[in-house]
Amino acid sequence: MVFQEAPWVVPSEEVADPRELYIAAFDLHREGHEGYAGYSRQLPNGVALDDLEGDVLRKMGSTPHSRGAGGISKLLGPIPYWFRYAFGNGFLHFQLDAAGRIEMVTLYTVPSRLAALQPDRP
Repeated sequence: MVFQEAPWVVPSEEVADPRELYIAAFDLHREGHEGYAGYSRQLPNGVALDDLEGDVLRKMGSTPHSRGAGGISKLLGPIPYWFRYAFGNGFLHFQLDAAGRIEMVTLYTVPSRLAALQPDRP
């Protein structure tokens, strides 16, 4: 689980304590990724951890909401290639390894005040 402070997760009118933490995302890892046990439940549209990028695009739709090209960060090192799809009031974020296979999926919540700014979702 990924936690963030209230202003990033709930609408501003609902914030009682700006330092209060809320669940903002769930990370689902492939077996052994970053030392974690693999997520074994079913993902949407039959996607499986370790699927190739093309498999995910076929199962989820060929037009993700956004993509990241990877690269190198001076602080973090290699930044994995990723893409995400709008999903309910949040996003499904797919992170790929160097071989183009899904190594982690993150389900992000989207703050209510930002949800209105998102493009139409399927």
